[in-house]
Amino acid sequence: MSVLKVDTINEKTSGNGVYIAGHVIQVVQSSINSTSTTSTSYTSTGLSAAITPKSASSKILVSVKGIGAEDTADSSQVLFRMERNQPSANTIVDAQQNFPYNSNQYGQGFACVEGKRERYPVMCDLLDSPNTTNAITYTLMICVTGGTGRLGRWGQDGNWDVRTHLTLMEIAL
Repeated sequence: MSVLKVDTINEKTSGNGVYIAGHVIQVVQSSINSTSTTSTSYTSTGLSAAITPKSASSKILVSVKGIGAEDTADSSQVLFRMERNQPSANTIVDAQQNFPYNSNQYGQGFACVEGKRERYPVMCDLLDSPNTTNAITYTLMICVTGGTGRLGRWGQDGNWDVRTHLTLMEIAL
C-alpha cells in the first residue's frame, strides 16, 4: 500500500484551481424574512441565490430551510418547488421527486403545507447537475391550491417573521 503525504497542493496552471472530488468549492447564501401569495400559479417567494460553477462537472447542493403556512381553508394546500434560472428556463430542480402534488395544474414540488392555520418547517436538500460554468439562479417558488382567495405564506410563524435561508454549495466531482 502506498501513502502520499503533502503539506500543500498547488495548481499546475494558474487560474485552473485544484478541485478534489467530493469537496465544497464555494458556498453562496441568501435569506429573506417573509412573503405570502394567493396565486394558484407558481410565483417567486423572493428567496433566490446565484452561483457561477467553477467546473461544468460540478454538482450544486441546493438547501432551503424555512417555515411554510396555509392560512385560509382546510381544503387547500401551499406547494413549494425550486427552479433554476427562473423565469427564463423554468427548470424544476426537484421535478423527479413527484412530491407532494403531481397534477397538470400544479406540477411537482418538494414540500406541501395542508390545512387551515397550519405551519410546518420546510427543509429540503436538492442535488442539481446544471452542467455549465455560466451563472445560475435558484429561486424558491410558491403557489396555493383550492381556488381563489387562499393565502399561502413563506417564512412566517404566526405573527413573527422568521429569517429563512437558501444555501448553494458547489461540490467538485
